[in-house]
Amino acid sequence: MTVKSVSVATSTKRGQSAAERRRQIAERGQQVVELYGSGMSVADVAKRTGCHPQTARADLGDAGVLIRGTNKPQTTSRTCERDGCENVFRPTPAQLRKGFGKYCTRACDHEAHRIHPQAEERVCARDGCEERFTPTGSNVAMGWGKFHSKRCSALSTDAHRRKKGREVECRNCGKTKWRYDSTIGAGFCSHECWGKYRWRNRGETISPDVVSLVRGSARQKWYGRWNAHKGAAAGIEGGREGGRPAKATKKQAAKCWSLHGEGRSTREIAAIVFGDARYKDRVARIVRR
Repeated sequence: MTVKSVSVATSTKRGQSAAERRRQIAERGQQVVELYGSGMSVADVAKRTGCHPQTARADLGDAGVLIRGTNKPQTTSRTCERDGCENVFRPTPAQLRKGFGKYCTRACDHEAHRIHPQAEERVCARDGCEERFTPTGSNVAMGWGKFHSKRCSALSTDAHRRKKGREVECRNCGKTKWRYDSTIGAGFCSHECWGKYRWRNRGETISPDVVSLVRGSARQKWYGRWNAHKGAAAGIEGGREGGRPAKATKKQAAKCWSLHGEGRSTREIAAIVFGDARYKDRVARIVRR
């Protein structure tokens, strides 16, 4: 079946014909080119002609008109106003409209508005502290900036010298830290070390009676955290206390290893060592360990 091509005078907006619509588009394109050539922006041309800015750009592209770059600053070059800076730059029109554009960078702007001069690097004034730091200009102007931290400042005061203190060795990690006698307490360097020590030593705040109320793998984790890796030094062959007892003896584990070296499968090893091939997963754990 053949389809006849019928030329229909398509009606566009409000009953306009295609020819009339094409004529209006040509007139609008000519008007857009004339207005843009007079120095107007694309947005102003679109407002004047009553079309979208993208439509105005398309009309300029069809006419072969190059669109002016709007991102380039349309200002003259100038020298940075900060004393000692000779950089030449060009501010943007937006900066000039807001009263900015006097300095080449933000760093120059900050230095030009600095109230106090930049201080030089120095060593902490506390005896025995060799930390190097750079204080702020305002601290130096007010007579401060002698110590690199508040801790060093407190240790250098007369009030600190009147208080008694000493170096304390942490009972958990073994690190030494200076403490006042009133804050030595149980002998830990931090709250975290105190918590770790509490886990590893039974009978302090958390008793075995509390752990006995926990079931399953949670209880095994608690015992593991308490005992950690004590090993043979504490008389523990397995390296940990607590948890489920071992399902295989040392002889059975050695037999599994020897059969595994011969190339036997896990099912065969389970049937030989434990008498049932269903213990293949136990053999796999022993071999993997």
